[in-house]
Amino acid sequence: MAENSAEKKTKIDSVILKVTDPLSDFLLRDRPGLEFGRWLFIASLVFSLFVVFIVIYSLALSREYAVQNAQIHSRNLAQSINHNITATIQRIDHTLISMQHEIEKNLVAGNLNEAGMKKIIAFEESLLPEAVAIRVANADGRVIVGNETADPSASFADRPYFPYLRDHPDAGLYITKPIVGLFTKKWVITSAKRYNRPDGSFGGVVIAPVLLDHFQNALSGYDVGPGGALVLRHIDNGFVARYPAEMNGSVLTIGEATISRELQAVIDSHVLQKTFSAVTPFDRTMRTLTYQRIEAAPFYVIAGLAEDDYLAQWKRDRNITSAIVFIFLAGVWIVTGLLWFFWKSREQGANALREEKALTDKLINMMQDTFFLFDPALSLPVRWNKSFSEITGYSDKEITEMKAPESYYSEDDLRRAGAATGEILNEGFGIVEMDLITKQGTQVPFEYSGTSITTMDGRLLILSIGRNITARQQAEKDLRESEEKYRSLVETAQELVWKTDDHGCFTYLNPAWEEALGYRLEEMLGKSFGNIQPAEVFKRDMKEFARLMTGGLLKQHETIQIARDGSIHTLLINAIPLKNAQGIIIGAQGTAMDITERKQLEIERERFEHQRNQMQKLESLGVLAGGIAHDFNNLMAGIFSYIDLANVLSQDHTISGYLEKALNTIYRARGLTQQLLTFAKGGAPMQKIEQLFPFVEETAKFALSGSSVSSSFNVPDNLWPCSIDRSQIEQVIDNIIINAQQAMPDGGNIEVTARNISPGEIEHAALADRHYVRLSIKDSGIGIPKNILPRIFDPFYTTKTKGHGLGLATSYSIIKRHEGVIDVASEPGVGTTFHIYLPATPEAQIEQSAASSHHRGSGLILVMDDEEVIRETLEAMLVSLGYSVVTRSSGSEAVELFVQERNNNRPVASLILDLTVPGGMGGLEAVGEIRKLDSDVPVFVVSGYADDPVMENPAEYGFTASISKPFMRIELSEMLEKYLKKSK
Repeated sequence: MAENSAEKKTKIDSVILKVTDPLSDFLLRDRPGLEFGRWLFIASLVFSLFVVFIVIYSLALSREYAVQNAQIHSRNLAQSINHNITATIQRIDHTLISMQHEIEKNLVAGNLNEAGMKKIIAFEESLLPEAVAIRVANADGRVIVGNETADPSASFADRPYFPYLRDHPDAGLYITKPIVGLFTKKWVITSAKRYNRPDGSFGGVVIAPVLLDHFQNALSGYDVGPGGALVLRHIDNGFVARYPAEMNGSVLTIGEATISRELQAVIDSHVLQKTFSAVTPFDRTMRTLTYQRIEAAPFYVIAGLAEDDYLAQWKRDRNITSAIVFIFLAGVWIVTGLLWFFWKSREQGANALREEKALTDKLINMMQDTFFLFDPALSLPVRWNKSFSEITGYSDKEITEMKAPESYYSEDDLRRAGAATGEILNEGFGIVEMDLITKQGTQVPFEYSGTSITTMDGRLLILSIGRNITARQQAEKDLRESEEKYRSLVETAQELVWKTDDHGCFTYLNPAWEEALGYRLEEMLGKSFGNIQPAEVFKRDMKEFARLMTGGLLKQHETIQIARDGSIHTLLINAIPLKNAQGIIIGAQGTAMDITERKQLEIERERFEHQRNQMQKLESLGVLAGGIAHDFNNLMAGIFSYIDLANVLSQDHTISGYLEKALNTIYRARGLTQQLLTFAKGGAPMQKIEQLFPFVEETAKFALSGSSVSSSFNVPDNLWPCSIDRSQIEQVIDNIIINAQQAMPDGGNIEVTARNISPGEIEHAALADRHYVRLSIKDSGIGIPKNILPRIFDPFYTTKTKGHGLGLATSYSIIKRHEGVIDVASEPGVGTTFHIYLPATPEAQIEQSAASSHHRGSGLILVMDDEEVIRETLEAMLVSLGYSVVTRSSGSEAVELFVQERNNNRPVASLILDLTVPGGMGGLEAVGEIRKLDSDVPVFVVSGYADDPVMENPAEYGFTASISKPFMRIELSEMLEKYLKKSK
């Protein structure tokens, strides 16, 4: 027994050196140095070539990026100059148009008011600082206004624009190439416009010259770099201006037409803009150039950036990178040499490794964990540390004689140990928990980490490190019990509970999340809030999360989540940092409450309060509006009718023109009254079933005529008809289109769309369960700030210096009276969209008007009005239509006359009665008496109270129809044509 033990001891001692450090065994083997050196050289060479390739490729990409940036900058410069010059030309054009209209208006009056024209010129010149002066020349070319200091005999007749404008009556703005000014004696570009005499013949020209220095200064305001250039040329390639004016000693003369072949090719292609590279002929410098045709003038601009400028930084980076790469590669080859040197010196390191082994033995014995090395083939221990013998209670001699691991573990643990041994042999590493049985029979729980080691002679050994886990198991048991209680509480909670890692990704969510947002938990775990949030909200919330990760707290933070069905949910979040046992922040945890319904209720309540306030304001304003409108309509009725009659009967075209203008002015005044009436209490629209298109499109286009804003329309062919007051809806469209156009001062496009909304598609809380047509008007303008948005429908509220604040308030009232809804959505800097919902009648037939503006009739018409001027003008209108007329000033007189005519068998064709007569019988009482005698005779009611219920529904009060003061002859004719024809 002793001999066997001695043999085993000798064998163990012989392999200790080989087992304890496999790296030492590997390094102690003899390796041919030449083979290693060859592979080391090849690896270093391949690595060096790879680094050089990556650097060259990166430099090529960065150069391409610099070139692309230069192209973009060049295009931006050209477009900016185009916009600036176009804006200048447009301002000049508008000024000359104003001057043209003013001159022609003076000529219509009979002469040219020179003093007045000088004041106008002085005013226009103050608004147009670019122009040298504004001058007016007659048909001979001599200056008649705006030339106090010049030679009176000077003439523009030899100027290039003069004969052209004289011979082309329809010519617009004429812009010259650079010429020497007649009075300034300097190079100028002159804009000219023709004006006509009252008979349409050529009256002369009005001009506005601009010094070339203006264009030179305009170009100098741009940064083109040391070698860049901006050139303005006429479309015949003649030179106009350049910045800088002198480049490398080169100065271009006005009108010089030398250009590069590349630029000529671009011009010949007839494109409006193109970016290309070429060597500029004036200094032989390579530049990236952009050709840009000026939109409003016969010029083009060339914006050029020098290659030496925009590649300067790239060249510096290239040189620095090359130097760094050279140093790096030199270091690589130095390291390669050092490795070769260290390899050659490995024999010297063997002794150091042996010393390290001795030190390792000491360290193993100092370990608190158990160290155990055994041979699985022989089930014999090879090496163990002091901790192992102390814990087991066996002496080193006893351990040497005991089987391993059978002597230390139960049969169940040995089965697990066998499986772990197989894992170690296959995978090289394994972990298993077993109870170590001590000499006294006590079972101590251990966690073993095992690995396999192969000796130089091919033996396979297993090394295991054991850690006493008695305290840990107890802690885990306590933790499991605590977690189970916590989990039960959290899993059944209605509040949303969550945890994330330090990147904001969910690591835990309780089941309440599934019910709140509709996602399965496994779909959300591992993802962040950003997966179920709008991008802008996630960006904001990540700032709060970053604050959490620095130890902050999150209290009552409101955020937005998107549910699986696409609905928006508002959550109220409280959160704290999540720390590990060492106090390091490893994530966040908190709770969330879904307050979506509460938020929606708050919004609806605010909207209801706002609408109720709107209605109170409108109702108060309506009382005032009705009274003003009635008095104003009575006042204007006589004037309106007399002018209308004079216009119809006048044979003088000049007089008719003036009368037509007067009628238009009064018609606009009547339109303002109509806006006030829209607010009046009981002022319901005069509705009939009509199609919204094409009249909505025509109204929008008319409102945009003459502006830089375009419009587009997207309307289905099967759009339902609506019951509307066409004039009121036109007013709404006009107001909204003008607001949209004013919101886009630099131009743009207004999108008008329409669609049918069925009852099942109702998307607005204020809409009834019926059919609607939704009309949407969208612009891309400056938008409406959030603090202003709730007030845009308030009467007299406006942010415009020249606005009266009735436009949108009128629109709101009109749509409400149509039993519809008007809504607005806007975002500053993005644009505004108005949505108009009008009740639709899908099955109804569109009403066709049978009225005629050429009505002729006969018979007696009885007119009653307390205003003499109304009686006279109404009589004149009716007589012009073929009727005989008798007038009375009160309802009682009208009834008395009607009875007389009836008793004398003289039929009355119809009656026209004023609704109200102060201190006497009005039309309402009179028609009641007449209907007792005759239920068929047509009786029409007329009043300045356009909002009176009698005017809105005349048939309910015994009248045939109604007409509101003031009215034109054609409106009276249409009413008589419609109703008197039917009665015959």
